[in-house]
Amino acid sequence: MTTAAPQTKPVQTTAAATTVPKAETTAAPETVTEPPATTASSVETVPIRQNIYLYYKLTWEGNPYDTDYMEVSSSSLDQYLGYGVTRGNDVEDTYTVLIYSIVGVDPVQQVAVQYAGEEKYYVFTIQ
Repeated sequence: MTTAAPQTKPVQTTAAATTVPKAETTAAPETVTEPPATTASSVETVPIRQNIYLYYKLTWEGNPYDTDYMEVSSSSLDQYLGYGVTRGNDVEDTYTVLIYSIVGVDPVQQVAVQYAGEEKYYVFTIQ
């Protein structure tokens, strides 16, 4: 006698329904941070240099100049010659200056100098 193997039915599977909970987002409130209020006494102004009168020596195009701070008007300026740096005996740093020729004067003898951040022009004479 032959016995027939029991017939098996194919098992049917279905994917389980997956549900992802909906995430709710809210924007964080915007915050504005303002700098602390300053009073006039707490504001510090820093000058370019403490005193232009410490920077009275100039070497420009190999020539040494110095000044006694005699002013020259802007109407007496001829042309811009370039920039340079001045120094003094008692200071370890330099001061940037703009150099101009003076109308009717040889620039090897005298030039007009304007210190950076200043409005006036000063005569520098060869030593």
